[in-house]
Amino acid sequence: MKGNSFLGLLISIFSVFFLTVSCKKEQPKDAAAQMALRSYQHLVAEEYDAYLQGMAGYEQMPASYREELKALLAQYVRKEMSERGGFANITVNSDTIMGARANVFLQLEFKDGTTEEVSVPLIYIDESWRLQ
Repeated sequence: MKGNSFLGLLISIFSVFFLTVSCKKEQPKDAAAQMALRSYQHLVAEEYDAYLQGMAGYEQMPASYREELKALLAQYVRKEMSERGGFANITVNSDTIMGARANVFLQLEFKDGTTEEVSVPLIYIDESWRLQ
């Protein structure tokens, strides 16, 4: 009888352990890719503040640095508008996740019919994926 009680206790302990491990809050498999895609959607919509808010360390950036980044982002979008007619579509090609780091490859399609693949590095901090 003691053997059965010990075995029952052991099974209970392992069950609780595996239940705890399996219930650990994790990001959905495509969370990094979705973050990269959302960020670029903000960028092409000229929502520069929303794009920057997705960056790691955004909260600590001085306001002057944020303004410089916004100016650079606007310059990039204006360049693509004038040279390629603007953005037509953005899709996720693939992603590679290694622990707390991810690299997402986005396919940018432009209105002139050209395409470009960009690599978006991300880092997982504070329970979310952030642009690096």
